[in-house]
Amino acid sequence: GYVDLEWLPSTLKHLNLSTNSLSGVLDLEHLPEGLVELLLNKNSFEDTITLHKLPKTLKTLRVDENHLFGKIVLKNLPPKLKYLDLSHNRFEGETDFTYLPETLLLNVEYTNL
Repeated sequence: GYVDLEWLPSTLKHLNLSTNSLSGVLDLEHLPEGLVELLLNKNSFEDTITLHKLPKTLKTLRVDENHLFGKIVLKNLPPKLKYLDLSHNRFEGETDFTYLPETLLLNVEYTNL
């Protein structure tokens, strides 16, 4: 199925949609401002994703084990982001890792980064 993250309640803090056979394009540009945790792993999302407009409050983002591809820009990530899992996708291209938040745990295994 398809999910439109643009219409989530503005008060939402945690969302776990893991392992739900969700598909389609994953738009991460219109998430609730106070979102702390977003788990979208083990679905069938495809296309490219952008990470530069994530909520400043976000601490955890998991998009691992989907069908995402393309170049990843790791600039302007939320300063509170502690865990970002991009693994098991088809990302590729040159990636600049110099702008990562200091305490970020980044998983990019089984990608082409």
